[in-house]
Amino acid sequence: MERAGDQCGAGGQSALMVTDAVLEEIGRYVDKWAPFESGGILIGSRAGAAFYAAEFVPLAGALPSPRRYQARAEHATRAILRADRAGQSVVATVHSHPDGSDEPSQVDLQNAYGYRDMLHVVVHFHKGAPVCRVYQYRRTATGYCARPAALVIASAAPADASGADKR
Repeated sequence: MERAGDQCGAGGQSALMVTDAVLEEIGRYVDKWAPFESGGILIGSRAGAAFYAAEFVPLAGALPSPRRYQARAEHATRAILRADRAGQSVVATVHSHPDGSDEPSQVDLQNAYGYRDMLHVVVHFHKGAPVCRVYQYRRTATGYCARPAALVIASAAPADASGADKR
């Protein structure tokens, strides 16, 4: 999978740490479902503004659509409970925009409630290859906005996540 490059911005920005293997798995999954939107969640741990993604869990969509992705609730619930039992948490949502931009859509932001304590990966297709962009949703007076977060390619998942915030 192509990477959009360093998304670092202002200091204090949140960062998603992920391995090439996890990114490749995401790329294969969304490519398989194109032209429909697809997605899943990233399971891992968090320490401050650093989100460590150890595993991508694909989640079947409730209704195939080229413009909207919504995970099947029962699949998401099972994945979240499994992560919780393992002492991990959901660190990011993932969904694709096969024909769209690399930014969250208005629908994505309208449905952002409850997703403030995690990151959001939008996978779009640039020159035929999936590319990941990472965002953190922030509440505003008029709804939610998407603030870019950093994407950091790690050589391996952290060996010890003890002391990490469980959210």
